[in-house]
This record gives sequence, structure tokens and C-alpha cells, in this order.
Amino acid sequence: AVVSTQSGHYGREDESGLDYAILLALISSITESGAATRQMQLAIAWRQPRVAKQFILSKHTFRADQLNHFLDIAIDHQSTEFIRLLLYQGADLKDYLTIGELTHLYNSLPETSCVAKLLYSRTEENVQVSLPQVGMMIEVILEGTYKSPLRDLGDQNHDINDTFANPYDLMMTYATLRGNFDMAMLFWEFTKAPTMCALLGFKICHWLIKQERKNIQTDDDHVQEMTEAANRFEEYAIGVMDECSSEYSRTHLTMFLSVPRKEFSNLNVVDMAYTLEARKFVAHPAYQAHLTDLWLGPIDHTTSTLTLIAGCTGACMFMKIFNKKRMTNEEIRQREISREKSKALTDQISFMASKSIPRVSFSHGKSSRSQSKKKKVPTATLR
Repeated sequence: AVVSTQSGHYGREDESGLDYAILLALISSITESGAATRQMQLAIAWRQPRVAKQFILSKHTFRADQLNHFLDIAIDHQSTEFIRLLLYQGADLKDYLTIGELTHLYNSLPETSCVAKLLYSRTEENVQVSLPQVGMMIEVILEGTYKSPLRDLGDQNHDINDTFANPYDLMMTYATLRGNFDMAMLFWEFTKAPTMCALLGFKICHWLIKQERKNIQTDDDHVQEMTEAANRFEEYAIGVMDECSSEYSRTHLTMFLSVPRKEFSNLNVVDMAYTLEARKFVAHPAYQAHLTDLWLGPIDHTTSTLTLIAGCTGACMFMKIFNKKRMTNEEIRQREISREKSKALTDQISFMASKSIPRVSFSHGKSSRSQSKKKKVPTATLR
């Protein structure tokens, strides 16, 4: 018997509940060939990971491709607990997530979500949303902070069966955009750059909040859920920083904060946090200490302010007195020649100033023509 996932039997994990008893009866009734696969599909549809773990996975061994098939079903049903169970059972997200599968996921978003409205409004009717379009949307959300790796998947050099080097980062982004924050947090646990991904999730949540508040009728509960998700992402980033600052040396912490990440357009943690306005993360003591190091260099933080001022003043005086550039012999000779020329010019000016210079006055006649007739010399007279 196959029970439709729309029947409402998504029961809670309560062993005394009616859903639990019905599911156990259905699983026991499936005995034909391939029964284990059908039992797993049924358990996923009913959202009962405990039943799957106790009565199916404990008795049957599944191949990697079968686990990935179950993972596909669990993601379609947005069942976070089943996804967690399958990942720990050996399902490989790197083999599961292909270009074609990620394209399918973004084309299956609920049409009422703001992300779907933004994506579908930019495509023609009955035309699939492409991953480069998704990448452009993510860049818009992050205000051009970095270039999305999905932007480069539009050429003919990529096949729909190609996989990704960072599938957990991409699935965390997808789950956050979809609004399934529990699933996003689960995928975040497996990311290679947890701090950067947490900051990314933080920014996406705040963008979703802004989009929700643009609606005429704002869903306050949804806004509260997104606000809590944003805070959780930032707390996750702070938690990673706490662990690094307590477990590693200051040199390693500096590397952690300043090393560029290729998958994030060579941004580092410091730039990412500042650009995305993660204020609590920026206020972390380790972050502030790194900024202090950039300004002061390797100076002991226990040094008093008065000592720093005195040291800087003494260093400046020392540099002024002793750090003069040594002159070459040619520069000394040119300087002496310049001094001699300057002295000779000064003496000449003094000599000319000491002599009496006759003063000249001009008497203006009626006309220059009449003056020229009377005298052949100018009317200037010497006194």
C-alpha cells in the first residue's frame, strides 16, 4: 500500500500515536521483493525518521545510490530530520547535487515566496530558471559583495550531470532562500567555510525580512522566524570565532580572519563581516584585536597608553636627530660652491646699495612736440 503524502499523515514522532501504529502496520505488510526501498519511501512520506532507523535501516543495508535516492525524496519533502539521518548513514551530497538537480530545486520553489516571484518574473512563461539567473539574484541580495559561482554555469562547457566542489554551501543557500531555516542550519554544519557561510545566511535572512515587510499584509510570525534565523546564523559565526580564539594561537587566528577565500571571490572574514554589516560579529574581541594589530602591529596589548605615547614621542625625536641622510662628497662640494656664489651675490648687492644714486625728476611740458623744438635732450634735470 502506498499512502499519498497529501493525506495529512505527517505524524509526530510519538510511539503511542495513531500515525505511528498505522505506519508500522503498513511497513510490516510490505514483504515482496524490494520491500526495504518501499518501506523507506513510506517512512519519509510520513516523516517518521525514528521508524526508519529502528525498523528499516537497522535490518537492511543500502547502496550509496539508494541512499542518495532517499535523500532526493527527503529534500523534496523538506524533511530535515530525514536528511540528517541519511547523511549520517552515508548519503553523499556531493554525488547527489548536480547542476540539473540544483536547477530543479530552484524551479520547484513555492510560487508564493518572494524568491520565486523575483526569479520567475525575469523569465518567460514555461521557461526554466537557470542557475546563472539564481547567481545574479544572490549577488543582488548581497549588494554586489562577491560574484556567485553559479554565474559561470551558463556556458556550454558544463553538463547537467556535473557536480559541485562545495555542495553544502549551495544547499545551505538554497534552503535559506526557500525559508527552511532548520534545513539550512543542518547543511551549514557540513560547510567548508562555516564562518563565511553563516555570514551569508545572516545577510539573506535580513533581505528576506525586508521583502516581507514590503507586503501590504506583513506576516509578523514569519518576520519573527526570519529574525531568529538571522540571529542564529550570526551566533554560529561568533561561536566559530570563540572556538578559534580559545583553541588556536594569535597567528593562526590572524590567518583565519585575513586569508582570502577563493569560493567567495577572494574575500576574507574581516571584509565579509564588515560589508554584510554583522555588527555583533564585528564587535567580537578577537575581531577587534585583529583590527588593533593592523593599526599598532605586534605591540603587547597590556602596554599602558602613557608608555605608548612616550615611546612614540621618543622614537620621533630619535629619528629627527639621528636619521639624517649622509651626504656624498659631490653633494658637499656642490653645497660649498652654492654658498660661495650666494656670498658673492650678497656682497655685490651691498656695494651697490652703499653708493649714492642720482634721483631723476621729470617736468612735463605742454606737448612733447614743442619740447623737441626747443631742446634736443629730454627735460629731465639732474639735481
